[in-house]
Amino acid sequence: MLVVPAARGQRDTTVAPRVGNLAVPLPPEWVQDRDDLAAATAGATVEELPGGFAVLVPRAYQPTPSRDRRFKGVYPRAIWVYAPKPGPRGLTALAQTVVVHHHPEDAAWARRAARLCARLLRLHKQRFGRDAEFPRQVSRVDVWLSRDSAAAAGTSGHGPVGGKAVGTDVYVFDTGAPRSRIEWVRTLAHEWGHLTLSVPAAEGFRAPEFSASGFLGERLFLKWLREEQAGGKNVPLDDGTDSAGLDLYHKRQVAPLIARFQAVGPDTPVMNGTGVAAMDLYIGAVLAADSALGSETAGRGLFSVLGKRPRDFVEALADAIRSSASLGVRLPAWVPFAPATYRIAPSDPPAGGSVVFGDRPPLALQKKRGSMLQVRRSGWQWVRSPGGVRAIVVHRDGSAQAPRP
Repeated sequence: MLVVPAARGQRDTTVAPRVGNLAVPLPPEWVQDRDDLAAATAGATVEELPGGFAVLVPRAYQPTPSRDRRFKGVYPRAIWVYAPKPGPRGLTALAQTVVVHHHPEDAAWARRAARLCARLLRLHKQRFGRDAEFPRQVSRVDVWLSRDSAAAAGTSGHGPVGGKAVGTDVYVFDTGAPRSRIEWVRTLAHEWGHLTLSVPAAEGFRAPEFSASGFLGERLFLKWLREEQAGGKNVPLDDGTDSAGLDLYHKRQVAPLIARFQAVGPDTPVMNGTGVAAMDLYIGAVLAADSALGSETAGRGLFSVLGKRPRDFVEALADAIRSSASLGVRLPAWVPFAPATYRIAPSDPPAGGSVVFGDRPPLALQKKRGSMLQVRRSGWQWVRSPGGVRAIVVHRDGSAQAPRP
């Protein structure tokens, strides 16, 4: 078994558990694989999840109390999420990454929350091509399912189910109150956005929150969850999501923001604002880029933002795209172009047809080689197809290949 110390600076939130006069051993912080985890936690349930993740659920009668140092609550139970990480000597190991603290009454939702956290970590890596980074460079974060309301805890929450992210802690309040499954998932995804998207997110908004990272997180993560379930891959154990709830959320909270951004484009002066409309356009820009240009391209822009304005994202995205030799695009889409010669080829599936770039006349696409496009001035162009072309690949200076969006 591989066991190494926790990352430097990691906080210890655990109260030493006991049954009578006997100490209850806590799960190891690192293990080599799922078999070692099961061997080290006899009697516990170890769930194997897609992407090499694992969820450890102790026996129901085994106490694992932890104290929330911010609101001073003691939580009798905990569930651990292990993520694949590079271990010592170049080996891949399973590392404690998330601990979900809860009361016995919330055992079912605690298990769903643990699975959802593992799924969000996996999707972050798969879609952005990079691991999620936690604040303060800690290796483990804590999720607290509180029976108290946000007001009773002396804070404020977001939405019907109060939630809050502070540092490396995520809280879901009033867990005994009835709510829909999608509201549970939305609340956790919102706070997970604050946790993992806070560095690049636009800030300084007057409403609805100072930072856009929470609302960006819930819209983007629920978009990914819906797309994964619609694709029928990695169908998860019950993590609180359901297709009907995700479809409804997408219809009300995702598609309208994409359409709003597509209607006005990245050059609108609203992208310089600090109100609700500016935040909506910022989030819509990220969602539209994720859909039209691919998550990895959207992430390259998102994680290279240097400023805090909504416009800083579209500028960073344009820089990331212009530095690429080729780009896959789902139509319709806003695409930035630099002065250059481009070869435009149809894709998905290969076909002819025509594409319109900005206010230019339609460009007829050759079925095999594509067609040449000369751009003389930098700028964003609204690209669409009157002839039913669903996707194109834009090659700059005759470069060979590009990933599909």
